[in-house]
Amino acid sequence: MGRTDVTGETIRLNGRNFLIVGVLRKNDSDSMMSAFTGQYAAYVPFPSLVRLSSMLSYDVTSFELSAAGDDTKAAQSDIEDYLLARFDNDDKAYTLFNMSQVADTMNTVMSTLSLLLGGIAAISLLVGGIGIMNIMLVSVSERTREIGIRKAIGASRKTIMLQFLIESLMLSLFGCALGILLSWMGIRVIDVIGKVNYGLSGRIVLVAIVFSTAVGLIFGLYPANKAARKKPIDALRTE
Repeated sequence: MGRTDVTGETIRLNGRNFLIVGVLRKNDSDSMMSAFTGQYAAYVPFPSLVRLSSMLSYDVTSFELSAAGDDTKAAQSDIEDYLLARFDNDDKAYTLFNMSQVADTMNTVMSTLSLLLGGIAAISLLVGGIGIMNIMLVSVSERTREIGIRKAIGASRKTIMLQFLIESLMLSLFGCALGILLSWMGIRVIDVIGKVNYGLSGRIVLVAIVFSTAVGLIFGLYPANKAARKKPIDALRTE
């Protein structure tokens, strides 16, 4: 068990001896293959396989081919020419399925989904930014007298503006932290219910923090500037 230097030896399957001509290299598909074939799998000539199993016959209804190079279109064209000659130019006698076309279709679908999800995320950021700006505008209106007092005792426009920008940034980052926490909890629930292993990438968390910081600063700029431009005398007169 576990040996790999068995080329040239003989193995017995269902009462028949077979010469081992090679051992397949271990790859990432072994785990998927073992789900269907068990822990070990052997490839034998098709005529021998037919003699081993009463459920098989010599009638071949489907087979798989692999292109020697990367040009699958050229390989597909050669196969079509061969099949047309084999079936007297009857293209309805067979069906040729190119997996690279499926991969191209999947890539197109994934690109479309990425654009769609990106659009939804952009709209969500816009709505969240507008919400933050409205909250900050209300805060500026309610704290007009406080702004006037701070300016009267020497606070500069830059200081007032920085204060409200920081508040807007904290509000945005709080929402970001809450979203990351809910995402992590959702992933843990999926792991338990679906018995799958998902994770929250650190790169994704970093991107979320960067975007939240940008939203907080951009949409907090107008309320902060509005607060900083208030004149002390007018702000102190506000009830």
